Amino acid sequence: MNPLLYAKLGGAALLLAAAFYLGGLASKSRYEALRAAQLSAVAAAYQNQVLAREASEAKLQRVQNAYDAIKDLPDPATVGTAHRVLIAAAGGCDVPETRAMAGGAQTPAAQPVGPSGIERALGDYIAACSADAAQMIPMVELAP
Repeated sequence: MNPLLYAKLGGAALLLAAAFYLGGLASKSRYEALRAAQLSAVAAAYQNQVLAREASEAKLQRVQNAYDAIKDLPDPATVGTAHRVLIAAAGGCDVPETRAMAGGAQTPAAQPVGPSGIERALGDYIAACSADAAQMIPMVELAP
């Protein structure tokens, strides 16, 4: 064999090895760039998640603070109902009769203060429900 042939084959092998080496470096730098981009994306996603959680917690805290501000205030409907129940428990409240005026004209007799039509209807409804519940008790006791 010709030494020149060996030199050509050796040069070709050297060029091929250099091409693989340089290609590997290019792949390595591309890998490092992709890894850096991935780490950046993960960090951004984590930061977005932290910000979303903080916003959600702040919103929940505002709702809780709003509730805490009004939770101990009495409900006007409850206060009115309690007052009416107290009056009914005391036997009603009659307005005292007025006396004759100096001119001799008598004022009409006092009208008793009592529950309104709605309150009477509600009382009737509650009584009917209680009667239904009393009828259901034997059936419930028969159930296994």
